[in-house]
Amino acid sequence: MNKKDIKRILLHIPNTINCGIHSGIPVCCVQYYVSKRLWMTDKDLLDDNDGIQKLAGDLYSTIHYIPCPKCLNNKRIVKTNKCPSGTNCWHGDENFHRKLIKK
Repeated sequence: MNKKDIKRILLHIPNTINCGIHSGIPVCCVQYYVSKRLWMTDKDLLDDNDGIQKLAGDLYSTIHYIPCPKCLNNKRIVKTNKCPSGTNCWHGDENFHRKLIKK
C-alpha cells in the first residue's frame, strides 16, 4: 500500500466513525472496523467474514454492520438506525478500501 492509498483510507475514517455512531453501532464495533477491518488484506477480510458468519449463525442475515469479536462472541447484535438526512454517510463506499489493499 502506498502513501496515497493510506491517505485515502485515513480521510475516510472520520465519516465512517460518525456514520457508525449515529447509526447506533456500538462504539467498540466502530473502533474495530476503523482500526482493524479497514487495514485488512483481501484474504484477511474473507477469513474475518467466514468467522463472523460461523459465530453469528442464524443471526448472520440480520447483521447490517461489522461486529467486533467481543460483541460477536456475546451475540450482541444491534438494529441499526437510518442515517440522518444530510449526513456524509457513504454506505456504498463502505468497502472501498478492498481495492486498495493487496494480498
